[in-house]
Amino acid sequence: MKAAIKIFLLGIVDIVFPIECFGCGFEGEWLCQKCARSLAIYENNRCPACHADSQYGKYCSECAKDRELCGILVAGNYKNKLLEKSIKTLKYRFASSVARELAGLLAGFFYEQQKKILFLNTAAESVPKIITDLQNVILVPVPLHKKRKRWRGFNQAEILAEEFLTKIYLAYDKDNLRRLRYTKPQAGLSGDERRENLRGSFIWDGKKLDEKYIILIDDVATTGSTLEECAKVLKKAGAREV
Repeated sequence: MKAAIKIFLLGIVDIVFPIECFGCGFEGEWLCQKCARSLAIYENNRCPACHADSQYGKYCSECAKDRELCGILVAGNYKNKLLEKSIKTLKYRFASSVARELAGLLAGFFYEQQKKILFLNTAAESVPKIITDLQNVILVPVPLHKKRKRWRGFNQAEILAEEFLTKIYLAYDKDNLRRLRYTKPQAGLSGDERRENLRGSFIWDGKKLDEKYIILIDDVATTGSTLEECAKVLKKAGAREV
């Protein structure tokens, strides 16, 4: 019954807040082609922690020492007003259809990474297998706690992942990485507070990952604390790289 009410209310949201381009107001699309082109692809040539030179979003050798996560590939800069508005509309106005537009951005970004490897003839050892060895990659959305998922009506990371998979084929698992604890929202917390807030929050409930490469997908990465906590669990379950 609650789910039916939620679907009805989401329909009302679409009527009261019609779909218009965040950039120019064009009706029928959240991001028209012209405005979508203004969302510059993020270069990912810096370490996510210290911003030293590092290709493909990988942590530099120094910052990688204390981490299970090998890096963070960022598709776009959250400081871009169009991107910020897109994500906030998805999460806080419950407009799940925005995910289709954002998934297109993600797929385009992923293609760009592969093209860069091909055209630059990059040394194999410097390229993450997550980008090149796709038959051994599993795409995993960062889970929400079931209480927050019920409140929102969906997990935005799941929707992004499933839309992404309509453009690029990968193995997919949305069920076995689970969030055990209902934590307070990360927004507004410091890096240390975020890490403490998330400690012990996730569990892997599936079979051993047998040296698989895992791509975690989420809508926003600020300090990377959520992704790191997920990576700890996935590496314990046998993942080769996250």
